[in-house]
Amino acid sequence: MAAIKRFNWVRNPTAWESTQGWREKQRAASESFTSAAASAFDSFQAAWTGAVSGAVQNTTQTAVARIQAESQASLKASSSALTSSLNLTV
Repeated sequence: MAAIKRFNWVRNPTAWESTQGWREKQRAASESFTSAAASAFDSFQAAWTGAVSGAVQNTTQTAVARIQAESQASLKASSSALTSSLNLTV
């Protein structure tokens, strides 16, 4: 039995075909990188937006609580001043 030494039925790609294949691989890699970068950018942007939104919400809640506490203290002071000026006992 004779051994097969060559596979002559498989042709080698031409230089043009090799170049076209390389360009297609580069294009696919570039598109993949662009897609991954856009996805990462969207994730970072969402995280940053969430962090800023949370910080603004916390700051707003703190300010509202402080204003309410000051207004209640002011109301109590005014009420006690009015009561003492009228000499009313409650």
